[in-house]
Amino acid sequence: MTAKRPRDWFYVIRTLMRYGISLRDIGKACSRDHTTVEGWQNGSEPKESDARVVLGLMARHAPVEYIQHQRQYELELVDAMRAGLQAQISEGA
Repeated sequence: MTAKRPRDWFYVIRTLMRYGISLRDIGKACSRDHTTVEGWQNGSEPKESDARVVLGLMARHAPVEYIQHQRQYELELVDAMRAGLQAQISEGA
């Protein structure tokens, strides 16, 4: 089984910021410090519960971008799964 592709948290957080949601606002919604949110923006992964909150904010404040991002993320997951299956087949698994 292939590893799950990471979500583009930089894009998600920057999108929220374009809609006036600050790092502090995001952190408050997740009960985290704004520096933690800044870390997510810079490449670390939030816990699943925090990720759900952040994506919920995106769905509420930037619904068009949320839908586009979800579609792209799902397509990337399908591509990663397909590549993993092809690698298994070529290895003779």
